[in-house]
Amino acid sequence: MKKYDIILADPPWPYKARRMAQNNGKHITGIEDEYDIMTMSDLCSLPIANIRSKNCVLYLWATGPKMPEAIELMKAWGFKYSTMAFVWDKRIPNPGYYSCSQVEYVLVGKKGKCPVRNITNTRQFLTEARTKHSKKPEEVQNRIDKHWVNCEKIELFARRYRPGWDCMGLELNGTIEDFLAGVRMPLRKEEVKKMITLTDQAIENIKRLQIENDTIGEGLRFGLTGGGCSGYRYVIEFEKEPSPKDQVFKFKDVDVFVSDDHIAKLQGSVVGWKESLMEEGFDIDNPQAARACGCGESIDIVIEKEER
Repeated sequence: MKKYDIILADPPWPYKARRMAQNNGKHITGIEDEYDIMTMSDLCSLPIANIRSKNCVLYLWATGPKMPEAIELMKAWGFKYSTMAFVWDKRIPNPGYYSCSQVEYVLVGKKGKCPVRNITNTRQFLTEARTKHSKKPEEVQNRIDKHWVNCEKIELFARRYRPGWDCMGLELNGTIEDFLAGVRMPLRKEEVKKMITLTDQAIENIKRLQIENDTIGEGLRFGLTGGGCSGYRYVIEFEKEPSPKDQVFKFKDVDVFVSDDHIAKLQGSVVGWKESLMEEGFDIDNPQAARACGCGESIDIVIEKEER
């Protein structure tokens, strides 16, 4: 697996007490309503060593109440705590038992030696008004980018892609367990564009078919098989789990499994849905298809090799 010199993580910390917000005294929400939390046992057991380079720096987001767990997690992942890298003043306070909470922290730890620094005057404190729940300021990573040179960087538990970083998160491309187990997934926005796209109409009908076929929760296999008058036929069917050779793409609660053997032949495909008086079904626009036969189910594919 690819190894990283810089790892930034914003773990889905478990909280014993629910953070509550009431609407007219009736509606109550908590952390678990905002994102899927993980237990400390699950977090500590993640095999971060699979992606950690020999000399690596870990930046770890934490709140005041989670400081002991943050140090514990850092040790479990094989890092030695160094210092507090950043303090984020969110400007807007939250109610607290001892005082109003207004800041979050980024701890830093290292494994081995640090990479080569680019600058030596990176500021620790930043103030920026908080916005969406759990959304962190980009300025933290801006400062990390300026501080280190020639480093491979990854953000774990990410909610958006960021230029220059590999990013993985449940809302982007899959589970961290699958990623650390070696399941291939698009880690950059440009990789997503190059791979597979599902139209909204296709997603809607996939969910309908899952209900009709009692396959709710299963993924959609998108692949190829030999045959037909032009050489290949598309395969679209439900499967419970991806295989070790699959890349997994996530589209609004629909997982799509594509084998590494088929990625090059399906790269850039848009899977849509067509309906007419005579028939309905998937409609595939594959830029790799050189030609299609008259039956509409068989294709010939020519792969253009990238220049080295």
